[in-house]
Order: sequence, then C-alpha cells, then structure tokens
Amino acid sequence: MQSNENAVVVYPCGRLSGEIRLQGAKNSVLPIMAAALLNKGVSVLHNCPEIADVYIMAELLKICGCSVEFCNHTMTIDAENADNGVIDGEYGTKMRASVILMGSCLGRFGRFVMPPPGGCAIGKRPVDFHVDAMRRLGAHVESEDGGIDAYTGKEGLKGSMIKLPFPSVGATQNTLLAAMCAAGITTIRNASMEPEIWDLCDFLRLFGARIDGERTGTITVEPGTGEYRCEVEYTVPADRIVAGTILTAAAGCTGNVYIPNIECSRIGSVIKYLGARASSDGVGVIMNTDRRKELECVISTGPFPEFPTDMQSIFLSLMAVSGSFSIMEENVFDTRFAAANELNRLGADIRTEGKLAYVYGRRRLHGGVVTAGDLRGGAALVLAGLFAEEPVVVKGCSYIRRGYENLTGDLKSLGAKMEEFSE
Repeated sequence: MQSNENAVVVYPCGRLSGEIRLQGAKNSVLPIMAAALLNKGVSVLHNCPEIADVYIMAELLKICGCSVEFCNHTMTIDAENADNGVIDGEYGTKMRASVILMGSCLGRFGRFVMPPPGGCAIGKRPVDFHVDAMRRLGAHVESEDGGIDAYTGKEGLKGSMIKLPFPSVGATQNTLLAAMCAAGITTIRNASMEPEIWDLCDFLRLFGARIDGERTGTITVEPGTGEYRCEVEYTVPADRIVAGTILTAAAGCTGNVYIPNIECSRIGSVIKYLGARASSDGVGVIMNTDRRKELECVISTGPFPEFPTDMQSIFLSLMAVSGSFSIMEENVFDTRFAAANELNRLGADIRTEGKLAYVYGRRRLHGGVVTAGDLRGGAALVLAGLFAEEPVVVKGCSYIRRGYENLTGDLKSLGAKMEEFSE
C-alpha cells in the first residue's frame, strides 16, 4: 500500500549499496489494463505496481463495467459484462493515460466519450494523433479542448494503413487496441518503438492476434475473430524509469547497486551517460562506482532508443552536481524544465532557454525546501536531497506516488536516510 504522507526530509547520503528488485512498469501496465477491456474473459496481471495511476485506471475500468480485484501486486480484470464507453468526469480528468481507453472502447462498444484528460503539467500533449488514427480506422470523432466524443456506427472499424506524424507512444497504443477489433489488417508506420509497445504487443498476442514489427517502427496487426474470450496471465516487466532513477542515485552518491530484473536493452541510453561503471550479468544491471565522475555532455531526449524524456528531470539533478558544464535538450515536451527552478533553490546553476537547459555543475547542493510539480520532477528533487550537504525537504510527494510505488523505501533499503511526514 502507498503512504499518505505528502512530504519527505532527505538527508545527505554518502553511499548507496545493495540489491533492489523493481516494481512493474507504470507505462506498460496502464495500456495493458486498457487492453484487458477487449477480452470478454479474465485477464490476470502479475507484478502490477501499486501506484496512484494504476488505481485510477482500475476505477475507469469499473466505470466501463469491468470487475477488478487488486491484491499483492496481482490484478484480476473480468471484462465479460463490460458495456460502457462513456468515461466519468471525476476519474477521466485525473490522468493523461485515460485517453488510451479510446481504442479499446471503440473496438468493444463502438462508443467512447471522455472529458479532457489530466496528468502532470509538463507541456502540451494534444490528442490529435490519436483522433486522426481513429478516423483512419473508420471512427467518427469530435474533439474539443482535449475532450473526445467518438463512435463507429454500424460499419464498425476497418483495417487501414496509418502513418503517424510522430512516433507517439499513446497514439501507437490506441491504434493497436482499435486495430484488434477492426475488419482486416492494420499497418502502423512511424510507430513508437518504446519497450512499453513491445509489452503491449506481447499481451495482445495472448488473445490470438498476429502482430509483427513492434521493434522496427512499422507494426502490422492481423486481428483474430474480432471478439476475444480467453483466460490470460501476464507478468508486467520491470519499470525502466524506476531503474534509471535508482542508477542515477547510485551514480551521484557512489556505491554498489544491483538490479536483478531489468534488461540492459531497455535502459542503454541511460547507462551510456551515467558517468559510472555499469554492466550486465545477463539478467540484471550492476552499478559499481567509488567516486562521482564529471558529467560533461550534451543529452537530447527523443523516442526510443534515444534518451527518455521521463529521465530528463532526474538527470538534471545529477548534472547539477557533476562539477562540469552540460546541456540537456528536451525534444518531446515543451515545458518540462520546472524541476530546474526548484533545483536552483538548492544552489544549482541551471539556466533554461526554450528547449535547452544549460547546467553549470557544482560539487554539492545546499539544503532547503522545494516542491514537486510533477512525477519525474519530484523524483529529481528527492535525488537532489541525497546529493546535497544539508537536509532537503521535498513537498508535493503525491505526484511521485503516481509512478513510484515506494521511492523513499527503495532508496532507504540501499542506505539512504529520509523521513516522510504530513504537512
């Protein structure tokens, strides 16, 4: 279960050491939960992370008519009696990922209505690519201010060739889900190649669909009967962003940390820039470093296999104490440097200009009080507390719990010292 505390005091940390097994991936489990809506049988998901966004998605599935049980990291979704594609405003506005129910609802019910989706304030995230893809599959879609009203009519969905203007993760997921119920073959060009797309395709294959090319940028979907009724079980892979967060903390604090359940191929771009010694034993990643190395580099975020935008804020905290000059270029979202202002409150020297952040790295940060404004920015501030020479208070920790099951607990298990409290 998650803590109700909304602030944490982080004390300076000299070294992190130990082994940590990662939670299931947030960005994988949410579309997989949406995919379970297509199955008129029972879907069982293991290693399901107990995070805020998963609980919200579970409530959305219940609104659709599903029965959902969640206990000890195992979620059971029975969608046999699901019959509703109109998403409630209370839950539909709480997170961005609610939009990925569109493909499943149009495929299963021929109807989808949703208020403007919520989520972290990290820049404009329009649903245009999603809407255009659904229209190419034959859906009638109206969208205003991010809200959506869509239906398929008697003709249903039809397979099509769809070329996305940008390899959007969400648009690729929605197109995959809708294509599962379309008549004929669907080809998605310029599709996202993120590991979370691999995971969704693996899950959908359990329904009997033929899906190829998810690692190439061109995905072909040949659906089964169009109606799926099966009993499936799936284990959600480890969260690569949580892995990157832990490894970044270890690189900044020094130490010896082993993560036994993450594939190097999922986090190669992160390991590349860590400035510390990382290696793989075939099943996990080992980080072993005796001193923090200077991190003098230019990093540009982009679609996989480039550096993940979700790691950008987290890496800013490491750059801030690197003792050298670095540049971070954000190419995915337009206002994702909010954490820079908070890091500067702790003595960092980060200057932002458009999509660029110029980081004049110091050796240490000082203490202070900072406030998380989004999920990954909050994690960055916790790490900054570890790198500081005085205690740091991080407020707004409810954001962090949207994607991290127990970030403070994970870090404490490796030797960090921090205390959670309510304001």
